Amino acid sequence: MKESFTNNSEGDLPKNESPLHSIYSTFDVLNSAELHDLYFQEDQRLMDSYSWDYEDSDLIINKIKNLIENVGDIGLTKEEKDTKESILWFWYHHATSCALFQKKDKEKAKLYSTKALEYKDNRNSNQITKLLYFLANDDLTEATNWADNIENPTEKQTALSLIKDYKSLNLI
Repeated sequence: MKESFTNNSEGDLPKNESPLHSIYSTFDVLNSAELHDLYFQEDQRLMDSYSWDYEDSDLIINKIKNLIENVGDIGLTKEEKDTKESILWFWYHHATSCALFQKKDKEKAKLYSTKALEYKDNRNSNQITKLLYFLANDDLTEATNWADNIENPTEKQTALSLIKDYKSLNLI
């Protein structure tokens, strides 16, 4: 059993004093770093297995997202706020992709891509979120221009692949 008053080096409050306490307890984690790690690992497992689904309320990613989205920022440390924003950005980023390419639901893709951009921190260098926003809003010209200017080779390849998939699905 994990101790409930561990204070980590990242500046989280002791577990029982944090507004995220009930979430930490629900997922048997000590702090925001462990919550982030749990979310990220589960998210990647689901993405790799093509099982990521924003409609499945039993998925850990959806449970975590729903719980942290309902916690206000008052009383959160900087690290906890950063974790909250990171998880919510990541959820909305992948929800946009899921809405576009799996469910072909453009209205949800528009909503989710807008929310992903709202949660995306300036320190987050990801260029795909903005590309997904352009695709969700049927702006293939901007998406192509955006992809052309991506310098990171991996993200550029991902962007070009997403544009190709978008075109092949006749989503316009």
